[in-house]
Amino acid sequence: AAYALGDDGPNKQQQRVKRVREVMTMGFDGALIVLDWEIPMTTSQQSSANNNATTTMPSSENDNDDDEFDIKKANSITKPIVLLVHGMNNDSSFGYVRSMMRTATERGWIAVCMNLRGQDGMHRIGNNTPRGYNAGYTGDLRGVVQQIGKRLKRRPGVVGDNAGNNAAAPASAPADDAADALIGGPIFLLGYSLGANIVTKYLGEESLHSTLPPYIGGGGAPGNPPPIRS
Repeated sequence: AAYALGDDGPNKQQQRVKRVREVMTMGFDGALIVLDWEIPMTTSQQSSANNNATTTMPSSENDNDDDEFDIKKANSITKPIVLLVHGMNNDSSFGYVRSMMRTATERGWIAVCMNLRGQDGMHRIGNNTPRGYNAGYTGDLRGVVQQIGKRLKRRPGVVGDNAGNNAAAPASAPADDAADALIGGPIFLLGYSLGANIVTKYLGEESLHSTLPPYIGGGGAPGNPPPIRS
């Protein structure tokens, strides 16, 4: 995989985005899923960052918890999100992932790469469950989408989010109007190769059962592998 990031290089890119590493726990089996976020910075935030020492992508123990960059709180995210799923034996450090994340943040969107079980790019968070990732298992993507969905900012009067039931809407509004209740989002899913199959299968499963969350804006699946029959 190519690691080139273009003329600006990684140092200038770090001054334009805030990088946050999150370790998310899956509720159904306790699996640890590493998310690497890139959050676009305003001009004033960039100026402040340029005046302070910068580091490479932070690990979970030295994340900055400033409110302006805290994407872990409920009802806090106001921007669209691109959620990427990498290919087999890859992770968030690969060039095609970094390039797409940069493309998103340069347009003012938030980018996040979901590292599949046991793949974290820094060899710090291993797979803590008997189950490994594969092209047909969508449970981790579903769990990540639901947890991020709860963080999208909603209009005043909106009740809690039942992501699987399209119920993220004001108490008096029908489920069809759930997307109108959101200020944050939407979330766009983008999977590559094996990750493309996971994204496609997830969208198909949720659409088949009419449980696709209202904040999912669409999906892309470049390099989806041929039919998998094993």
